[in-house]
Amino acid sequence: MIAKKQRVMLATAGDEGLVDGLLAREAGQWLFEVKQDGYRVVAAGEDGQVRLWTRNGIDCTSAYPEVVRALNDQPYQDFEIDGEVVVRDASGQARFELLQQRGGIAAARAGVEEELAATYVAFDILSLDGVDLTPITLDRRRGLLGDAFEFGGALELSELLEGDAAELLAKECAAGGEGLIAKRTSSGYRAGRSRNWYKLKCLRRDDMVIAGYTEPKGSRVGFGALVLGMNEGRRLVYTGRVGTGFDDATLKSLAKRLAKLRTDVCPFASVPPGLGAVNWVTPELVCEVGFGEWSSSGKVRHPRYLGLRPDKEATEVRRERQLPEVKLSNLDKIYYPAIEGTKGEVVSYYDLVAPLMLAEIADRPLVLERFPNGVKAKGFYQKNTPDHVPDYISRVRVDSNSGDSISYSVVHDEAGLRYLANQAALVMHVLLSDAADPAHPIEIIWDLDPTGDDFARVQQAALLLKDRLDDLGLAPRVKSTGSKGLHIHIDISDQPGVVGYDMSRAFASRLAWELVEEAPNDFSLEFSKKERQGKLLIDVLRNGHASHAAAAYSLRAVPEAGAAAPISWEEALDPEFRPRQLTMRNMAERLSAGIDPWADRAAPTSTITGAAEKLLG
Repeated sequence: MIAKKQRVMLATAGDEGLVDGLLAREAGQWLFEVKQDGYRVVAAGEDGQVRLWTRNGIDCTSAYPEVVRALNDQPYQDFEIDGEVVVRDASGQARFELLQQRGGIAAARAGVEEELAATYVAFDILSLDGVDLTPITLDRRRGLLGDAFEFGGALELSELLEGDAAELLAKECAAGGEGLIAKRTSSGYRAGRSRNWYKLKCLRRDDMVIAGYTEPKGSRVGFGALVLGMNEGRRLVYTGRVGTGFDDATLKSLAKRLAKLRTDVCPFASVPPGLGAVNWVTPELVCEVGFGEWSSSGKVRHPRYLGLRPDKEATEVRRERQLPEVKLSNLDKIYYPAIEGTKGEVVSYYDLVAPLMLAEIADRPLVLERFPNGVKAKGFYQKNTPDHVPDYISRVRVDSNSGDSISYSVVHDEAGLRYLANQAALVMHVLLSDAADPAHPIEIIWDLDPTGDDFARVQQAALLLKDRLDDLGLAPRVKSTGSKGLHIHIDISDQPGVVGYDMSRAFASRLAWELVEEAPNDFSLEFSKKERQGKLLIDVLRNGHASHAAAAYSLRAVPEAGAAAPISWEEALDPEFRPRQLTMRNMAERLSAGIDPWADRAAPTSTITGAAEKLLG
C-alpha cells in the first residue's frame, strides 16, 4: 500500500512586496488558486483501494467516506493526488471550524455526511498508473488531473483564477476568504518548502505548539489559557497565550488531553518571564490561532483559538519569515571545473536542500569556506561577518580560544542560504551550539578521517562506535563528509546548561580512546599523518569551544562537488558506498525519492551525564 510518510510540496509565505514585485513582473508565469481552509490530504489509489493520508502521515481514510467513494468511482485505480479536505458553510465558503465540528480526522460518525459534508479539493497529481509525474511542469500536471478524473459531488477540482495578483487577493479577502496560493506554472513538484509556491493570506493565523496551560479562575472550566510556542532552529520559543475562542465543551475535552501530557519540564530553554504558575505539557499538540499582529517582542496580539491541528506535527511548526529577494550575479561562472559546475548550479543546489539543511543549521553560528574563483583556486575561511552582509543574516558574538570576539553569521531561512551561496560560500561549517547559548553544545561529533582512501577502515570504526553509542542509549546517526570519511553524530539531551564543551570533548575522547585501545594498528588520535603511519584518525577536536564541522548538506571543495549528506547506517556500512557518491548533481534525485535519513531519527534514551556514569561504572 502507499507509504504513510507523505512529503508534500509546501508554499512559502508571501507579502505585499511579493504581490507588487515578483508576481507583477512575472505576470503570466503564475497561476492562482483559493487558499483552502481545511486539512491537507494526499489521496492514494493502489490496486483498486483508496487511502487518505494527512501531510504528517496519519491515515484519515475512515474520516471522509464520501471522498473515498468518489475516488473509488474514478476511471483510474492507481494514482496519487494532492489536495485539501474542506467543509463548506451555506454560502459555499470553506470553514475550518466546521471541519473541527465534523470531528477533524477522527472516524466519521453516523449521519455526519448529511450534516457536515466533506469535499476533497484536488489541485495536483503526483502519479497516474504507476508513472511519476512530479518532474513535469505544473501546467501539464493540472491538465492531466482535469482530463483523468471526473469531478462533482465530494470531488472538486480547484479553480484557477486569472488576472492581477493584487486584484485577485483583494477580491478574495473582501469575500471573507483565507487568501490565495500562487504557483509557478513551469515548476515541478518537489517535496518541502518552495519558492515556486507562495501563500498570500488575508488574515493573520498560524499554527502553534501547546507548551502548557494555566489554571481556570472564577466560573471558568477546564483551564485558563494555553501557553504557546513555535520552533526556531532546535528550540521551542514562547509566542504568547490564548484564552479566547473556547466553548465549555472544548475547554473540558482539551483539558483532559492536556492533563495526560503533564510534565515538570518547561519545554522552553528558560521559563518566560511574567507567566506566573503554568502546568507544562510535553509539546505534542498543535493548534491554529488567529491574531491581530506580531508584537516587537515576537508575541501574538489579540489571539483567538481556532482549533486543534492533528494533521500537523509539533516539530514542523515554525514562525514563517517573509523572505527577501536575493540579487544573484555571475551565475555562469565555473566553480567546479572538473564537472563544469556553475555558480548557478550551486545556488540551485542550496535552494533544493534548504528545508532539510535549515532543520539542522538554522540559528547556529556558521564558519564559511569561500571560493570566489572556484575550487581549483585557493579559498579562504570567513568567521567574522562583514558589515555589508544583509540584516536577514544575524550575527552572534562568540569568544575565541585566544580571547578575541568573533561575529559569526547565523542564517534563519532560505534567503540566508541563497545569499551565502551567491557569495561563493561553497562549504558551510557549523559550530556545535545554538546561537542563543554558544557556551553549551547541542551535539557531539566524531570525525573518522582516513589517511588515504581506506574507506573500509572508516566503516570498521563507524560500526564499533555505533555499537558503543547504541549500548549507551545515545541513538547515533551518520553523515558522509562528502570527501573521504564519515561523521558520527549524537544529540545532547541533557537539560540546557548542564553539558559544556569540556565535558562533551572528554566524553568523545573517552570513546575514541576505547577504539584505539581495541585496534591500535588501525586507529589513532594523532593528527600528524607521519605520526599515525597510515592509521585512521578519530578526530574529536571538533567538539572544542568554537570548533566546527561541515554542516549537513553542505557542498565540499572536491572536484565532484560532493555533499556532506546525512545517510542511513545501511548506506554507511555498504561495501560499495563511498563518501563522494552524493553530489550537487544527484541530490535532487535522492530527495525526490523521499530519502531523508535524519527525518525520523530516534531520540536518545540516555543523557551524556548518564552515559558517562555508565562508562565509568
